[in-house]
Order: sequence, then structure tokens, then C-alpha cells
Amino acid sequence: MAPPVAPQLEAVKRGQQLQLSIEASIRRLKVARLAMRSEQQGLNFDLQAELKEVRRLKGGAQLQFRLVIETMPTMQRAELEGDAFLGCDGAEVLSLEELGEEELGKIALEIYRSIYPLLYLLLDTMGLSAPSAWLVKDVHLVR
Repeated sequence: MAPPVAPQLEAVKRGQQLQLSIEASIRRLKVARLAMRSEQQGLNFDLQAELKEVRRLKGGAQLQFRLVIETMPTMQRAELEGDAFLGCDGAEVLSLEELGEEELGKIALEIYRSIYPLLYLLLDTMGLSAPSAWLVKDVHLVR
């Protein structure tokens, strides 16, 4: 079996198109059921992301991330912390500060998508819901 391919993402830095790849791993996961409710239908989810650049490397950047997924109304909450490598095509040194808010949101969403299978299995085992990684429309970046 071939190794998994890192998701590809396009970003714009100072008018230049960049091909980015993301590899993420979870370091810490905390899940809580805050209220009992028999039906999980009709829940809205809020996805918040914090991205921190740890170091710049030739061809990418090492990041730490924190994702918080809460339901509205508040019934469950999941907090994930981990590390990610943001690869960039070519030999360019990449800095998060050089990317715009929209690109950072895309990066956070791709991190979420890459860890979604594990998150889904965990939440489903606990009888909780998880928003589909491909239905999330917006990410709130926390500064």
C-alpha cells in the first residue's frame, strides 16, 4: 500500500501562487459532553483555530496548532493540540506572517481535515457528533 499523500493546498503570498502540503499529528485531545440530549440532529458547530509558527525551514514551516470544536447549543466540546508541517514547493522559506487571513483559514481547515478520521472515530465511539470535514465553511482564527 502506498503511503498517504499530504493534502495539497494553494495559497497566495504577495501575489505569488504557492503549492502547500500539510502533515499533522495530534499531541493532546480532550473531549467533553457538556449536556445530555438524546438527539444530536440540528446541532451547529463552531470551529476555532490557533496556529503558531514554531520555526521556519527551507521548504516549509513547523507549526503548532490548537483546534476547538463546540456545538451550538453547547452540548459537547473537543480540544485538539498538535504539530503540523507546512511544506512549500521550491526552496522557499515560508512564514505564516506573510500569508493572509484567508490562507491561514485554509491551512487550519486542511489540518482539521487531515486529523478528521481519528476525531470522528473517537467522537462516534463516545456517542457524540463531529462536523464533516468537507462541510465546514469557515474557520475562526483566534489571535
